Amino acid sequence: MALILEAGAKGSHLGEAVFSLLQTQEGLRSQLTAHLIPLKKRDDRVSPDDPNYDNFEHDDDLDIAFENTIMAPLYAMLDDKLREIIGVAGSSKELSTEKNIADRYVGETIIANFMNDAIVAQSAHFPVKEGQSQQVDIAIFNATGISGGVEPNSQISFNDWYSVMPFADMIVVTQMTGAQIKEMVMNNAQRIVRPEELEGDNALDLKGYISRGFLHFSKGLRYTIKLNSDATTAQDIMLNDKPIEAQLDETFNVAFSDYIILRGAEGWNGEKVGAGLPDEVMGLDLTSLPKNDTGLVYRNEIIAFIKEHSIVDESTGAVKDGRLQVIP
Repeated sequence: MALILEAGAKGSHLGEAVFSLLQTQEGLRSQLTAHLIPLKKRDDRVSPDDPNYDNFEHDDDLDIAFENTIMAPLYAMLDDKLREIIGVAGSSKELSTEKNIADRYVGETIIANFMNDAIVAQSAHFPVKEGQSQQVDIAIFNATGISGGVEPNSQISFNDWYSVMPFADMIVVTQMTGAQIKEMVMNNAQRIVRPEELEGDNALDLKGYISRGFLHFSKGLRYTIKLNSDATTAQDIMLNDKPIEAQLDETFNVAFSDYIILRGAEGWNGEKVGAGLPDEVMGLDLTSLPKNDTGLVYRNEIIAFIKEHSIVDESTGAVKDGRLQVIP
């Protein structure tokens, strides 16, 4: 069995890993070899008589026979799969890409609500870990992982949902106390894009990638962000309809994407958040929490939920329910 894997950064290399199982008298033995394959850069300004010409990519580098006999059928199969209909979208204009892009960094968004609530529902089927259920109390997803919405009153294809969630994040379940959840929510409040940041010559572009790690939560967690004049805080934090202060010592199962909890991306590693925030705004380190990797892809679980329920609308959780309030 051979797996060809991308490696390096910005398309600089392919990684080739060969994993073999060998039957011996002692039983099965495994063997793994791997190496990097550098990819050529392209620069059509380099002339054929240049001594470095062969070091650059050219049209005739392509193996046409391999492309036509091996790759083309695979592309066709992929295209067929991406066109497959997984459900339909409801009538709410809040489902649109335009609306979700406008909302994702500044407050509640209908797509994030739907996704997180779907993960909580799907967690009833998560694999048992060391004899313990991984059904979660809360699901959490970062704003930068949401790249769009769906067209209201239309069919939803695999490709449509890949456009909503282009990243193949894995689901990781952790255990957090009420006190840790409160600290996380307080830290998250500082990451919201404030109204004044959308004004003036240096205004932030909500269509861009604002990598502050602003998190969205499932409906079990409700809170208010108070902007104040110059400092943002969280208040009225409720978890499963109870004040968080009454549950500080209790432990809860929480689902994250691996991007946040394993990599500590976007300031969830205890370092400066950055992305336009003052230097004194420090992130919370979530990477130190216990981690149970479910082996499940976040996007796949959402797609499975859509296919099971056939529709993305208020009946399946695509609704703004006030779980996040933003006040001056």
